[in-house]
Amino acid sequence: MSALPERPGEGRASASALVRAVLANELLRLVRDRKALALALLLPMALYPLMFWGSRELGRISQSRLEGAPVRALSDLSALPAELKAAVEAELAGLADKLELRPLDFGPAHLRTEREQRAREILAAESEENPAQVLLLGVAGGLGPRVLLFYRGTDEQSLEGTRRLEERLEALAQRGFESQLSARLGSDPAAAWRPERIDLAPARDRAGASLGRFLPLVLALILLSGGAFAALDAFAAERELGTLETLLVQPVPARLVALGKFLAVLATALLTWAGNAASLLVCAGLGLFDPSDLAGRAAAENLTAGIDPALFGRLLLGLLLFLPSAGLLAALLCLVSARARSFREGQQLIMPLSLLVLALTGPAALPTLELSPLLAALPLLGPALAMREALVGQLGIGLGLWSLLAGLPPLWLALSAVSGTLDAERLLREERPKGDLALGQRQRRLALNAGAAASIGLWLLGGSWTSEHGLAGRGLALGASAAFGLWLAAPLARGGAAGGLPAALGWAPRAPLGAWLQAAATGVLLALLEPRLNALAEQLPSGALYPAAERLAQASAGLGLGFKLFWLALLPSLAQELCFRGALLSGLARGSRSGALLGSALLFALAEGSFVGLPQALLLGLAAGAARLSGGGLGAALLTHLLFRGLPLLPGLPQGAAVLPDAALAGLALAAIGLCLWRWPWRPLPEQGPARA
Repeated sequence: MSALPERPGEGRASASALVRAVLANELLRLVRDRKALALALLLPMALYPLMFWGSRELGRISQSRLEGAPVRALSDLSALPAELKAAVEAELAGLADKLELRPLDFGPAHLRTEREQRAREILAAESEENPAQVLLLGVAGGLGPRVLLFYRGTDEQSLEGTRRLEERLEALAQRGFESQLSARLGSDPAAAWRPERIDLAPARDRAGASLGRFLPLVLALILLSGGAFAALDAFAAERELGTLETLLVQPVPARLVALGKFLAVLATALLTWAGNAASLLVCAGLGLFDPSDLAGRAAAENLTAGIDPALFGRLLLGLLLFLPSAGLLAALLCLVSARARSFREGQQLIMPLSLLVLALTGPAALPTLELSPLLAALPLLGPALAMREALVGQLGIGLGLWSLLAGLPPLWLALSAVSGTLDAERLLREERPKGDLALGQRQRRLALNAGAAASIGLWLLGGSWTSEHGLAGRGLALGASAAFGLWLAAPLARGGAAGGLPAALGWAPRAPLGAWLQAAATGVLLALLEPRLNALAEQLPSGALYPAAERLAQASAGLGLGFKLFWLALLPSLAQELCFRGALLSGLARGSRSGALLGSALLFALAEGSFVGLPQALLLGLAAGAARLSGGGLGAALLTHLLFRGLPLLPGLPQGAAVLPDAALAGLALAAIGLCLWRWPWRPLPEQGPARA
């Protein structure tokens, strides 16, 4: 590790020098590790030509082998009329030396099952040297004379022989149809009723639309794979070698160290993507694969002749819009690696991160999901949709600029979390006895395992009880949630939490006013966003809500406002906050607080997503968890939950929220998310024994 200045100073020049020093050190380490460099960068670039060339050659060899081998078939056409039999035999004679046709006496078989059984026995009795691959049988019955082809779907030669025979017989049928039509009617009377589709979109727009459906997802996955080894080397590997601790004890601000390492990871990820793109272009130039397979056959003439300048400009614009997301992916890789205690643990955490990125970026491939100011503010999904619209040429300047700017706050928050992780005192854990650490890990594992089991149980049993018994079943499921929360809080309280059971449930008797205001603001915002979130839930692959939600809506339709507020707002808020933001979040917070927030929100979405919709449940879990972690405790989380469920029940509010402009809601959403994430990462939780601040 290269030496850093002992006194960084206070000016921008000194901070820039520190960042450049860390960046240069990380890049030099990566270049020196030639094995990792070759495996992560050079090998994928070399695999594309080898993969395309190999697949093409294997396909050519297999096809030539199948086409060169003659088809061995058994035939019994005696049941066909003489004229049709002669036409079929003449058509099959056109295969010449590619068909070995042997006559067969099939015998009487009138039912379909009898024919299949008889054909199976005949083909199975064939000799192993030159067995027949296909059996042709002419039949005549209620459907008229026709030819049946019996084959083995697991045999390549049988499939190839069936394909050849089917092509010849289809050609014969088409000629016979046209001949009969011309003889009887002169022309096809239905031809005038068949519409002809004519696509007026330019070829570059069609190519851009096809590229936009898969390019953001592929780009995100390549950036993750390319930056993963650099992030693990910059944090987890240095932690194992002890050089990270040496770096952090120097008088260097942690944010500058985090920025330098982040830039190295981002540069490596972008270099990996550029290398993969260059390798694909070289393969296309050498003719190893057809680029129109990626961009659509309709745009083949543009892509094979060369990249169209307009399409190339749109591609550059789309990459520019996705650049903040590339930075966010690099920052998330840094965060995961920085929080991993070992290199192996960091490798294990990369897969869940990849699945999360896939879930956030994948919906951009849905053609029914249109870019809006609200969706443009969502991390990863908004830039992916903006890239898709830019490639088609339909992206407006305002919406594109909004998507670009909306991607900067998540990037800054992720970088702030990385710099907060690089705290020398927390890294060395000098103030944490080993016994407390072991106790905290056991409590976190208990909360995670029990919470996952409870969420799955509430998803299955809660939905079943509500579907069968309506409000009574719903009340039973909520009672089970509250009972689970109290059961889980008991061992946490016995584990040394100061304040006993209330502290284990996350109760904060002296919560600051700012935390209550934050909880109220996020609850009101989620209530205003409910019509948009319902529309988003319907567009997701999961579709509409489960029958349990419909049954609950039917059971509560005749209730008055007071009873609706009790059954649909107060009771769910109390029971689920005791469970998910109470005991479960307290147990998970024994580890990473950001992981605790995300984990509790995902488990809550699993348990409650079938009632309020997956997007609503996930956002509510994040907002209520952030309200508690910001210092408001369980009371602030309960307030957020109550407002989210209670306000939409008031007369007139859903209709008023539905007509609010998307731009206003998107601005409020971004401000609320920024307020939540600004407060809680740096606020320590109340001391609860082994819980980590």
